[in-house]
Amino acid sequence: MSTQYFMYTEVNIDGTWVCINNKLRNVQKGSETLCNTYYSGSRSYFRAAADKIEEIGSPVKADELSVELQSHFNWAEDDIQCWRAFAISPEDMRACFPDDAALREFCGYVYKNTLFSYQTGEIDDIDESLSADEYLKLPEEKRKCYSYYEWDSAFGWYKYFKEILEHYCWQKYEWDTVNHSYDKEFQFRFILVIS
Repeated sequence: MSTQYFMYTEVNIDGTWVCINNKLRNVQKGSETLCNTYYSGSRSYFRAAADKIEEIGSPVKADELSVELQSHFNWAEDDIQCWRAFAISPEDMRACFPDDAALREFCGYVYKNTLFSYQTGEIDDIDESLSADEYLKLPEEKRKCYSYYEWDSAFGWYKYFKEILEHYCWQKYEWDTVNHSYDKEFQFRFILVIS
């Protein structure tokens, strides 16, 4: 059985959590489906991000979730072992990034054949690179085989946190647009549901 990761965004309105994810109509089924803030069906790729969320977030029980999420998932007593949920604030997620706000997780001089394989999807990640010092120690002719590159690991948390926060910014923008006249600061949180 594969592991799936579903993320949603909730806002606290006067002490009650409300899910702000959109609902889309499934034309064939004639029902509405709650959209995710983020979804991953790949344990090997998303596992480091999920571990990081579990480490800095906090577990939540089904009755601590918004009504929308409570009704979206089957939280029946006999099925509760199949689901785990964690809450984390966008601010806590942002705090994981270095202060210098590097755009990419890694940088270095990469062998051009490796870089080509990575950019064309033949390989999932770059395993080896040279630092600037290592690169400068190479003979001039050998340096021509390398190119400077910046990337995020497909197996780390950095890439996925950036994507989740980008999706959140879209949702927050829509929320602020609809609620622009409401004179109050709202508290937001992500909910990661693991099945």
